[in-house]
Amino acid sequence: MNLTTSDFASLLDVPHANLPDIICQKIEEYGFRYEPLCKADRDAVILRVIQRVESGELSKVGEHRKDVWEKGWEENLEAFSSKGFALESLVPRFMRDEPIVRLRQDYVRALDPRFEFCFHDIIRRWLFLTFMSEARAIYEFGSGSSYNLVAISELAPKLKFVGLDWAESAVNLANLIGKNHSINLTGRRFDLFHPDDSQEIGPEDAALTISALEQVGWRHQEFLQFLLKKKPRICVHMEPLVELYDPNNLVDHLAIRFHRYREYLSGFLPSLQQLELDGLIKILKIQRLNFGSLYHESYALVIWKPL
Repeated sequence: MNLTTSDFASLLDVPHANLPDIICQKIEEYGFRYEPLCKADRDAVILRVIQRVESGELSKVGEHRKDVWEKGWEENLEAFSSKGFALESLVPRFMRDEPIVRLRQDYVRALDPRFEFCFHDIIRRWLFLTFMSEARAIYEFGSGSSYNLVAISELAPKLKFVGLDWAESAVNLANLIGKNHSINLTGRRFDLFHPDDSQEIGPEDAALTISALEQVGWRHQEFLQFLLKKKPRICVHMEPLVELYDPNNLVDHLAIRFHRYREYLSGFLPSLQQLELDGLIKILKIQRLNFGSLYHESYALVIWKPL
């Protein structure tokens, strides 16, 4: 079996005709071959997930993990420098080649070790073409290795890109990429837990987060207020949104347990929905993609703009 362009249109909840040709070409190039699990294998996966969540070995996200991220992006920085500034070295270490992935509230076995990375690549490119292509600049908050901005720059090489991260190694990496490749990319320090109001982002710019707000847990209000003050053209988030899971589905239930244990992002979507009721923002799209890694789905979308 494989995911087709029609499957992606369904997962994104858009008409097939609205998928850009370049996205359809990428989907066909990647192939996205997978196979369902037999009952025994599915049971083994479920047991594996339960045991992992109950092991007590999982870390909890938060401000205390800054050194962990500093070290992680330092590894990418060293790899980028030592491998002739190869862009392939920017893929984060946490993007592992795990064969078991989540699809439509079940587990399947991916037949390509890069299945999840390729899925991620399709969505970030689609997000740019659909929601950010008219922006003057793209500011990614929690940019890490800047590999998202580099991929998007292939679609708009003349656009301005700013990678913001609290880790100095991530900032240095963004600046090094901009210096050694023909990409208008700069890195700047920014702490999602303590946003700096002096950070510029204009009314024609796009604000982007990809699996970054998950690390702030319930402490998203200061960043949300920062965006409301700055009023960028559009705000695009691809994050795990626990509110979109179905607690009555076993696979979703396990994702909820994992999400809650690690104290990932919570309350962000309800906060946006309340802001819309208050007439302060307009939500353009809320979409669960029904795809994820072994333990949870970090590919839910919420796109909005300040009013």
